[in-house]
Formats: sequence, structure tokens, C-alpha cells
Amino acid sequence: MTHYPAQPQPQISLPQAPARKKPWYLRWWSFTIAAVLVLSCFGSILGGGDEDAPAGGADDTATTTASADEPAEAAEEPAEEAETDYFADAYPVFDAVTESGSGASVITLPAIQGILTASHSGSSNFILTVLDENNAMTELPVNTIGSYKGTTAFGLQGLGGDAASLQIEADGDWEITIAPVADVPELAVPQEGDGDGVYRYTGDAATWQLSHDGDANFIVSYVSDDILGWSLLANEIGTYEGTVPVTAGPGLVVVNADGEWTLAEA
Repeated sequence: MTHYPAQPQPQISLPQAPARKKPWYLRWWSFTIAAVLVLSCFGSILGGGDEDAPAGGADDTATTTASADEPAEAAEEPAEEAETDYFADAYPVFDAVTESGSGASVITLPAIQGILTASHSGSSNFILTVLDENNAMTELPVNTIGSYKGTTAFGLQGLGGDAASLQIEADGDWEITIAPVADVPELAVPQEGDGDGVYRYTGDAATWQLSHDGDANFIVSYVSDDILGWSLLANEIGTYEGTVPVTAGPGLVVVNADGEWTLAEA
């Protein structure tokens, strides 16, 4: 048997499968594009925030400032409570009334308590008598002879019925003004006067030195919220010199005198 040498077999080249491409989202340029897009978005967001920030910040600041200022204004300008006048609260308030005439007369009083400022130009008795609604006498604020000019009070002692009218005994011309207690002036310490006067006192408890240079009655009364309500500081005829205690105000000082008098701190 004849052997033939083996012939080399021709190699058949099989077609190679094409290399598998990476998906587009895994390729380098996709990451680059994504990064650019992300940075662009952040840039837009940050840029928009910066543009809006001043306006928004200004509004917020204005609102915050306004809110902060409101309590400050309230603290700087608290609602002021209306000041009350003790004498206007404790005694009747009414419009002052002036009456005038000559000789004897009777006039109606506008309130149960008040101040009488009177003048008389006669030479005989000048007497003012307070009457209640039954025409009964309750007090005698003025009882003098001849000319008169002074201020006194009625209805403060709480004696008898409520004041309703005023009986006038006179031999000459007279003029009388009836005013509320709240109209009286403040007592100045020291205080000087001549004749009758009424003053409001709002000071502390004190000791006063009183003096009078006259011929008739010198009576000083003090009306307050003290437990006694009404106290007689002085009650003399003629000249007087003395020291008296007084409780804290508010109160009314009523002076009946026919001459010059003084009131000072002792």
C-alpha cells in the first residue's frame, strides 16, 4: 500500500463576530454630556436663586423689620389712661350758674354740693342759708354784716337733708356764682388769703402753722376720705396763732375768716 504524505488542510477563516459595542449610556461621551447638563441645571437654579434673593430677602427683611418695630412702637407709646380728677369723681359736676339781685331772695341750687362765690354791697345783714327740699335749714355758709366778698362751700358736712335751695338775706345788691367743687384752686403751702376761701389739697400728711388777723370768726375745716370725713382744724374768734395736724389728701380746706390769714408748713 502506497502511503501518501498528509497534505495540509486549508484553514477556513470563519467570520468573526463583530465586537460588541457598549451601550450609549456607558460610553465616555455620554458621561461628559450628562455632566454638562447637570452643571447647566445647577447653574440655572443657582443663578435664578441669586436673582430672586435680593427681592425676596428685601421683602422678608421689611416684614421682619415691620414686625419688630410694631412691639417697639407699642412699648414707646403705651395707651395712656385718662387721668381722673378725684374731686370731679367725688362731687357733682355741673355748669356754673351765676345769679344776681338786690335784697331778700331764694334761688335754686343746681346740685347738692358745690361752691358759693358771693359779693354784697349793702350795710346790714348778708346771710346765706342752705335749705333742703322741705325748706329746712341745713347750714349757714355766710353770716356777716355789711359788704362781703368771698368763696365758701355747701353740702360737705352731711348734716340734715340734701341741699335744694339757697335763701338770701341782704339789704343791698348781691351776686352769687354756684360752681362744682372740682373748680376750686390747689392749696399752695404757704398760702395767704383775706376772708373766706376754699382750696383742694392733694399733699401728704403734714403739720400746719395757722394765723389770723381779724375780729370775728376764724374757722378752718378739712374735708377728706378720712374715717371722720370732716375735721375742724381751727375755730376761734379774733386773732389766732396755732399749729395743727392734717391728714393726707385728697381733701378740701375751707376757710371762714373776716381778716387776713396765713397757712404754712410748721
